[in-house]
Amino acid sequence: MVPPQTLDERIRSLRMKQGLKQNELARRLRVCKTAVCQWEMGQTKPRPEHLERLAGILGVTRNRLVSGLARSPQRRYRR
Repeated sequence: MVPPQTLDERIRSLRMKQGLKQNELARRLRVCKTAVCQWEMGQTKPRPEHLERLAGILGVTRNRLVSGLARSPQRRYRR
């Protein structure tokens, strides 16, 4: 299976993996269900202040949620 490529796909996939319904996620984030629905449809993006809490609820780091990467990319320097 191909991992979700976009933020909206990751939010939906991770929410479903946690067994949460949109209204349950919305309640835990203190946002309306419409906001969660719009995030998952790619119509809007979560505000920065919601990303950290959203990631915690979904069981991933903020970086993983936003970029799909397990950790921050590291720069490699030539010597």
